[in-house]
Amino acid sequence: MPKEEQIRQDTSATTTDDKILAELRLIRAAVQPEPVKKGAGMITEFKDFLERSQVIGFAVAFIIGERLGAFITSIIDVFIMPILAIILLPDIGWETFVIGEINIGLGTIGPFPVGSLITEAIYIGVTIFVIFLLVRLLGGVGGRRTPTN
Repeated sequence: MPKEEQIRQDTSATTTDDKILAELRLIRAAVQPEPVKKGAGMITEFKDFLERSQVIGFAVAFIIGERLGAFITSIIDVFIMPILAIILLPDIGWETFVIGEINIGLGTIGPFPVGSLITEAIYIGVTIFVIFLLVRLLGGVGGRRTPTN
């Protein structure tokens, strides 16, 4: 039975139960995947899978995101970290900055190489800010806002 006939037949229900059943049939018909054509072959099925699951779009987004991360890392390494090293720690290498040992009574702990930790925190902060700017530029944060009275 074609879907159009099924819809026409289902909407002519008279009782509440019949209307509910008709609505459920419509929902099932809408969400039920189309059957794979016999003899379509594995390549056709694979193409259908790629189209339905949007794998190609995800792969492109992943590659662009990875390249954006490398670009942000380069910007931080070339511009931001040298400026911070001059301003904050002019005589100490930023990556090798270490907090000394601490005696806690049971022994000593340390040294703590916090320079790399601070560097990673800066990377994360700048990356989040760049992503925020891109999303805002593309209009994805909150959509269009309308003034409220």
